[in-house]
Amino acid sequence: MKKILINGLVMASLALGSCQQFLDIRQPDVTPYDKALNDVNNVEALMRTTYNDLQGYNNFVRSSTMFGDEVDISRQSQDQFGADYITRNFGRFNGIGEGLWSVGYSGIFRSNQIIKATLANEYSTSAPIRSRLLGEAYFIRGFMHFELCRQFALPYSAGKTKPGVVIRTVAPAFADEVQVVPRATLEATYGQAIADIKASLDLLPETPANGRLGKDAARAALARIYFSMVEDGSSANYQEAKTYCDQLVQSGKYKITLPMNAFNFDISRRGIIKADTGTIFELTNTLSDDAGGSLAGAFWGNTADNVFTPILTGPGSLLVALRNYGGLRYDTLVLNRDGARPYTAKYSGGTGIPFKNTPVFRYAEVLLTRAEANLQVGGDVATSLADLNAVQIAARAPLTTTTDRDQLLDAIRLERRVELHLEGDRYHELRRLKSTNIRGASYNDSKSFFQIPNSEQRANPTIELN
Repeated sequence: MKKILINGLVMASLALGSCQQFLDIRQPDVTPYDKALNDVNNVEALMRTTYNDLQGYNNFVRSSTMFGDEVDISRQSQDQFGADYITRNFGRFNGIGEGLWSVGYSGIFRSNQIIKATLANEYSTSAPIRSRLLGEAYFIRGFMHFELCRQFALPYSAGKTKPGVVIRTVAPAFADEVQVVPRATLEATYGQAIADIKASLDLLPETPANGRLGKDAARAALARIYFSMVEDGSSANYQEAKTYCDQLVQSGKYKITLPMNAFNFDISRRGIIKADTGTIFELTNTLSDDAGGSLAGAFWGNTADNVFTPILTGPGSLLVALRNYGGLRYDTLVLNRDGARPYTAKYSGGTGIPFKNTPVFRYAEVLLTRAEANLQVGGDVATSLADLNAVQIAARAPLTTTTDRDQLLDAIRLERRVELHLEGDRYHELRRLKSTNIRGASYNDSKSFFQIPNSEQRANPTIELN
């Protein structure tokens, strides 16, 4: 087959903003690569499309919530999306996994194109713009590798030598050039994510434009990644997580707010990130580009009968935890609270807003991560208790007072469950803690995450299967 320059895909990205998987694309007429990204306006356009790929985070959140133990998915037995989570029948032809794999590697592919063009000085622009574009591309590439690993591989707690995902850091020269690359280990995949996001931390602006990535997003991402890298008998990664949380806390830029303010936005603030929202970075959505609609569609409705995926009830359930420890998170974020179908108001949007932004990193998560990481490295109880109490006070929830380290650790994890409910955190928390009962499956069960999709298996015969 005639080799075709990859620029056709780049130009198609600029024109259409599509999220097609690059392994299968063939374009009959293309623009040579040195003509595609030799203008900063084209690079900026490609970066906007790469941000669209980053919006795929909404679907990673939705998938993580469906895998976990927070919601009742039984009502979805007649729907392909829900039925697969019920049966855990995630084969190579599963459409959900295929979509996540595609959007993740689409973002990685476009990031690689921007990194290549920027490092090669293929376009002219000012130093600050060049730095920002390179930083954004590094961040998205690293974050996508991390999120793909969390959906298609075992958790780090299962052993860092287990297979992660395919690391792709080279921009292919041709659209029909298949990158036949085996899966890297979890250690290597997480290491690539960390290296990329650390590189972005050096390049991104301290004060980004609204809706764009900045240094604090990189700090929050690094804290989340290190926190998830549990190794038996080692506290090194907890120390790294604490370090980046310390930087965010010590900046003094953020504060904990009432929990209803974290997700509901006044129309005048649409697409605007302000420190008083308690949000470090969020995905901005519009009526014509509402990537967060997948979350609203799954977890919120105008009435209880319209909610596709309600909160689980019964002993030990999320609803019970919210009722007993949630404070305002139960009173204002859970609707039809004691009825047969309680559901969250987190994804409802504000009054008159048919769409909403999606927080990716919130200050509450930073405090709760620091609170536990501090205990894990032998830090003082007072710091961890203060971080925990700050989140509880904002939610008007019962305050923890114990100074017993084990009891405090349990309280921090409980607070994490109620504060970050239905934000995609719980499933990964259970895997980090090696739970043997994630809706009846163990953290290291191969049915507790997606199989490598058919498109990758067909194009990359070296791929190791789950």
